[in-house]
Amino acid sequence: MIRREEKEIFGTAFLDVISCGLGAVILMILLAKDGDTKDIITELISDQSRPQSIPLDVVLEQEVIALEDEFRQLSDRSSSLNARLAKISKENAMLNIEIKSASSEAEESGDIGSIDSQYTGGIPVGREYVIFIIDTSGSMKQNWAEVTSTIKGILTAHPRVKGMQIMNDNGNYLINGYAKKWIPDTVSARKRALDKFANWTSFSNSSPAEGLEAALKTYAQRQGDVSIYVLGDDFTGESYELVTRVVDRWNINKVDGKRHAIIHGIGFPWGLADRFSTLMREVAVQNGGVFIAL
Repeated sequence: MIRREEKEIFGTAFLDVISCGLGAVILMILLAKDGDTKDIITELISDQSRPQSIPLDVVLEQEVIALEDEFRQLSDRSSSLNARLAKISKENAMLNIEIKSASSEAEESGDIGSIDSQYTGGIPVGREYVIFIIDTSGSMKQNWAEVTSTIKGILTAHPRVKGMQIMNDNGNYLINGYAKKWIPDTVSARKRALDKFANWTSFSNSSPAEGLEAALKTYAQRQGDVSIYVLGDDFTGESYELVTRVVDRWNINKVDGKRHAIIHGIGFPWGLADRFSTLMREVAVQNGGVFIAL
């Protein structure tokens, strides 16, 4: 039996023809297209990457949403601030009630105006040097225990100073060894001064003019931060103006017009008239101090 030879339908020649045909078609397409191939490719890429335009209604809607969110945040903040304001107002009202209540209690107890009063503010105690000018007349000596107690109270209010001095309204010193000097502020020095003060006897004309002049000339002009406490129950001087002139002469700084020392007045109740309180109120006001009537 004779075997026929098998022939390949798609031979190499057929594939060559097909390839040539496809190449001819591509060439014809390129020739028919105006422009360069590179421009075509660039245009295709550009069309794909170009962002699409957003419709106007979408943009407006997004802006409205953003504004509504901002308004909501502002509303929340406003509510928080209003709540804080209401809380502060309530606390302030309660504080005012407490102040009024404390003031009423002070009036009922009669504490206002006394040296121990916490409602009148008392006497400023921030100065570094303290001078006492005390009326040592007979009416004061009759109540010397109370005067001594007042001196102790003022010193207690000044737990620490750089120096102190005690003289009477005529300018006489309690301790002559410290005349025109400062008594050192120590526990033992305070005790010795108070012990000597309890038995102190010195002539007085019930006028603080001489004592103020001595204190201001000796201490206030050469030393800063001085407080002077004038204690008395009566004033027998000719006029108030004579005393205020003495004080102005020695207590006013000639350069800047400021006062060298602060002057306070403490009036006792057993005097014959109100001349001492009238004088010392004026002196205290003019020299940055306060007057307290016991």
